Amino acid sequence: MSSLVTEPMDMIPYIGLLLPEVKKVLVDPIPEVRGVAARALGSLIVGMGEQIFPDLVPWLLETLKSDNSNVERSGAAQGLSEVLAALGKDYFDQILPDIIRNCSHQKASVRDGHLTLFRYLPRSMGAIFQNHLQAVLPAILDGLADENESVRDAALSAGHIFVEYYATTSLPLLLPAIEDGIFSDNWRIRQSSVELLGDLLFKVAGTSGKAILEGGSDDEGASTEAQGRAIVEVLGRAKRNEVLAAVYMVRSDVSLTVRQAAVHVWKTIVANTPRTLKEIMPVLMDTLISSLASSSSERRQVAGRALGELVRKLGERVLPSIIPILSQGLKDPNASRRQGVCIGLSEVMGSAGKHQLLSFMGELIPTIRTALCDSTQEVRESAGLAFSTLYKSAGLQAIDEIVPTLLRAMEDDETSATALDGLKQILSVRTAAILPHILPKLVQPPLS
Repeated sequence: MSSLVTEPMDMIPYIGLLLPEVKKVLVDPIPEVRGVAARALGSLIVGMGEQIFPDLVPWLLETLKSDNSNVERSGAAQGLSEVLAALGKDYFDQILPDIIRNCSHQKASVRDGHLTLFRYLPRSMGAIFQNHLQAVLPAILDGLADENESVRDAALSAGHIFVEYYATTSLPLLLPAIEDGIFSDNWRIRQSSVELLGDLLFKVAGTSGKAILEGGSDDEGASTEAQGRAIVEVLGRAKRNEVLAAVYMVRSDVSLTVRQAAVHVWKTIVANTPRTLKEIMPVLMDTLISSLASSSSERRQVAGRALGELVRKLGERVLPSIIPILSQGLKDPNASRRQGVCIGLSEVMGSAGKHQLLSFMGELIPTIRTALCDSTQEVRESAGLAFSTLYKSAGLQAIDEIVPTLLRAMEDDETSATALDGLKQILSVRTAAILPHILPKLVQPPLS
């Protein structure tokens, strides 16, 4: 009405009758009705100006904190989003810090209401809101881990809307935040991040992501070559490889819901698993080694399971790629990554069949021998466990090719301390097998 009349100010005498009715409709149980009421409020502000409604924004902000019901908070969020769009950029810039602050309010209803507001702002404000994504995303990610289910749902819903509206225009901003969430210690954040990443990739690939995938072989997914090319064109091959490596790893997550979400995303965007794994193998191994060296026990467990599954399922197809990457990883200056390499070697050898490993002994034995003499104790400890796994497959060959080298290294002043500790590590895991081989050599005269 305010847009149809010649002079909007002619409606001022009727505002006292109209506004209470619009407020009632704004908290209606039916979402479509609330949406119409919200747009009506926005139209009134545009047509008549903010000064005619001095109490409207405070009322909306108060209703946003309501303890009564999700419906009231949702209606207030819709109405406020339309009003803020009508009031313009400067007003929004001024009020946004308070909105973000209330996303971490001690009351769950307040957190829920303000996170719900972010669900509607992209629709009403478009490009103006896009400029504030960087400030808003941390609040959304924190909401994904909230103890209250309603707050988590509001944050996830807002995340889905962000992806829907800004997947192409703000990809460099959205993708890193979502990737970080995939490696969070909190399983709820991991689950939500995988779902949001799926949304983003489906949007880029031009697919709905709603394909029903039941059981079947892992080799074939529901994607097409054209969709795969679309993802590479938008993300770039390097970033696409990083993203797929992260998704593949969390397919082995300790949480069932995270695993299911990751498997759905993988099967929907990957057409051929063996070929894709071959393409991303260097990046996947880098991701797994970093995770095996993580301070988070859960992340180490996930990476170990992923590496084990990779070897069990694809065995001889991936071992020629995996083992050289692990061997090369021992040259990394970062001690944590060298420890991750040793843990990875244990997982690979524990998951592969004995006959599969025999042809790689020429690389495995020297790698573990080197790790046992590493300058860092944590690396040597993990190398000792890797030796124990190696012994199951190689038997006496492992002892004959590793123990004499350690004994000779003990005679060198520079390497004697690390070699002695390396020997102690393998003795601690394989005492009965190692002791008969080293005791005669250690007690040979002259004794130092």
